[in-house]
Amino acid sequence: MPEQRVHQQFIDSADLKYQWAQTLARPIDEAAQALLACVTGGGKVLICGNGASGALAQYMAALMVGGLERVRPELPALALGTDAATLTAVARRGEYADAFAAQVRALGSAGDALLVLSSNGQAVNLVRAAQAAHERDMSVIALTGRGGGELGHMLRDTDVHVCVPHERTPRIHEAHQLVLHCLCDGLDLQLLGDEESRMKRLSLRAAACATLVLAAGLAGCVPAALVGGAVGAGALLMTADRRSGETQEADRTIEAAAGDAVVRALPGRGHVNITSYYRKVLITGEVPSAQDSQLVAAQVRAVPGVAGVVNELAVMPESSTLQRSNDGLITSKVRTRLMNQNGVPAGSIRVTTERGTTYLMGRLTATETALATEVARQTDGVQRVVRVIDLIADPAGAAA
Repeated sequence: MPEQRVHQQFIDSADLKYQWAQTLARPIDEAAQALLACVTGGGKVLICGNGASGALAQYMAALMVGGLERVRPELPALALGTDAATLTAVARRGEYADAFAAQVRALGSAGDALLVLSSNGQAVNLVRAAQAAHERDMSVIALTGRGGGELGHMLRDTDVHVCVPHERTPRIHEAHQLVLHCLCDGLDLQLLGDEESRMKRLSLRAAACATLVLAAGLAGCVPAALVGGAVGAGALLMTADRRSGETQEADRTIEAAAGDAVVRALPGRGHVNITSYYRKVLITGEVPSAQDSQLVAAQVRAVPGVAGVVNELAVMPESSTLQRSNDGLITSKVRTRLMNQNGVPAGSIRVTTERGTTYLMGRLTATETALATEVARQTDGVQRVVRVIDLIADPAGAAA
């Protein structure tokens, strides 16, 4: 094969991804949100496709169960059509076109999701699978190409359609694989977001293939083992930060040191989130006793560079994984609304949520503080807003 032809294959593939990244970012984001809502709501994800799409379906199931790049709890996902005995049992009845639908009816329940992969959206067995999912009150996420075909046309408003606008099947499959990576990366960020992963997300968003999903409540925790800097259910927003580079680095250093100190102080107990902004540290989460709360606060105050501590720890059992994921969704909504609100410097606000209480951190003017507070209060799921804000006369006064 001529080297130039190989070169052209790479160019064609890269050109497709680059050309349509921005267009596909929104539906990919919606698909990631749908998957997160499914798995955090106790549902499972069924995945199906024919041929190469079937291989991608198995690959996606493997990623959800085994993880993309990071260690996390397994997510419930199953690729349909991998069991030859089941397929041939259905085919023996002369109903091969109903093979996936039969499995959806047998395994699917309300609250589950069906992820369908098809290069053209015309396969009858996939269309019937989506119909069966609708009958089970399941959401449907379709990854298609060539306009989406019949599968794309039969989707409901509550479903998600990610359609790769290309005619060549190999290019569509390549794009679908990237979409699957974006979806898994988005799930990881919402469930485990930490500093390293946030930076990976920034790079993906710069390429417009990220899923716009935001950090949730498992990382940034300091239960017996996990330490997080400013994450719990919060993270740095994606617009300009008023902090200087030196201050940002100081905050990262404080978060890491404080997290390590808490792990040593509370080995094997408690769920603690550490958020540092302008060297002021917000402590949230749950600990077994008031003495533990005081111990954590003392350990954090002793970290070099800490200018102040706001201790919001609750003395109660640790929040559940589901609660932390819900808090992450709330944080995601608040952050998105802040970014869309004129007059709010979203990049200069840290947001984190614990058990429905949303915390806002930053250096803002009184007007900016009022706007940000109102945005948070009007966000679905927010029960209370706590402001950890240093008021400034003007934005120039925030730089440090």
